[in-house]
Amino acid sequence: MVDAVTATGTAPPPASSGGLGALDADVFLQLMLAQLRYQNPLEPTDTSAMMQQTAQFTMVETLQAISENQQQLMNMSQLSTALAMVGKQVEAIGFDGLPTAGLVSGIRFSVDGAILEMENGADVPLVNVLSVTEAPDAPTEDGGDPA
Repeated sequence: MVDAVTATGTAPPPASSGGLGALDADVFLQLMLAQLRYQNPLEPTDTSAMMQQTAQFTMVETLQAISENQQQLMNMSQLSTALAMVGKQVEAIGFDGLPTAGLVSGIRFSVDGAILEMENGADVPLVNVLSVTEAPDAPTEDGGDPA
């Protein structure tokens, strides 16, 4: 049984700190409009340069869409992986940097990704899981094996 599955959303990946990777579609469009506004009327931009800029703008938008879709796919993959660990015994490194082990009772999501909630009260980032095994079977009331 899943005790806790919540999705608080994910933050967009951070933009690169410099270079052309930091330009988004809005900035690119503003630069292109500024270039048109301040061009020399006696020497207008030729049509081939304008077509090239339009193609570059379209390519920037397409790459942004691909990046967003890839991020969504990664989030879904992480959700699936985390859900598969509910009810399993895991060994992992906790937030405090120390090893911990226990049964996964639920999951939740944060900006940093999936967090496994352990029955022993510890929370473990999914990326810190070292091993996953089947949960040990609980003994039956008569002390024998459950079968």
